[in-house]
Formats: sequence, structure tokens, C-alpha cells
Amino acid sequence: MSENAKIAEHISAIELLVKQLKDVDENISNSAICSKVINSLLSKYNAFRTAWDSVSSEYQTFENLTARLLKEELRITNEDTETFRLALEVKALQSKLETASFKKSKNIKELKKTTSCNYCKQKGHWSRECRKRIADANGSFSGNSAYICDISSLYSASSDVKPTCI
Repeated sequence: MSENAKIAEHISAIELLVKQLKDVDENISNSAICSKVINSLLSKYNAFRTAWDSVSSEYQTFENLTARLLKEELRITNEDTETFRLALEVKALQSKLETASFKKSKNIKELKKTTSCNYCKQKGHWSRECRKRIADANGSFSGNSAYICDISSLYSASSDVKPTCI
């Protein structure tokens, strides 16, 4: 059975083979025909194969097999169609989200061009991104401070007094 073939076409081909064998006086049992159909199914029918094996032998007729296979093909086709539909919905949603994200980032860039920073009052960025604010915040703790002590007022006219820093 080919990947794109329908069950009805596959069963028709097997029925044609059975008819040709009967024309040359070669009779084939019902179970042999069913075996040929079951064993020639694609792997997507593996669950059906297992289910068919659990059917009692009195109900394992070619007519029952045909009916159940057609029903199974319809179920698989509907399932594949639903899966394809859901995949398309997910792809459309992803595309929409990517577009919205791009528009949002574009809007933020435009907004930054027109608004000014609350810290340095320059346009083009906001206070959370302000380089001056970050440098000022880091600079106060960097240890680059100088302490100044004015000792000139502590000196008197006499040289007896030793200078001290307060």
C-alpha cells in the first residue's frame, strides 16, 4: 500500500487479485485475504492491527474488515486534518506575536526619541538607562574621594604646639 493510497483503493486491488486467482481455479480462504489486507497496511494502522487481532475469529470476515478499515481511515483523516488545522493556528499566532513584539519595540524607540530623561533631562533614553545616573551612583561608592584638612588655623605663633587634625 502506498502512502497516499486510500483504503478503498487498496482493498479493491486485493479483491481484483482474489478474483484473478479464482478465475484460474485457485481458491483463497477468507482468513488469508484478511491477513493479506492487514499485513499490507501502513504503520499508521498499527493500532488497528492490534485491535483486529483481539476480534474473535467468527467476526474476522472480509466484510467486517473492510467496514472497520474504512471507518478507521476516516478517523485518521479527521485527526490529521485537526492536527494540521491546529498547527496552522499556532503558526498564525506565533507570527502575530512576533509582529506585535516588533511593533512594541519600534514604538518604544519612537517614544524614547520624543521624551526626556527624568535624571539628566536629555532626550533619547529614560532614567533607568541614564548613563549619568549610573555613573553618579557608582562614583559615590568607588573610593575615589579626597579628604581635605585645613591645619593653618591650628598653628599659632609659637612652635610649641603640634598640629592636629580633627
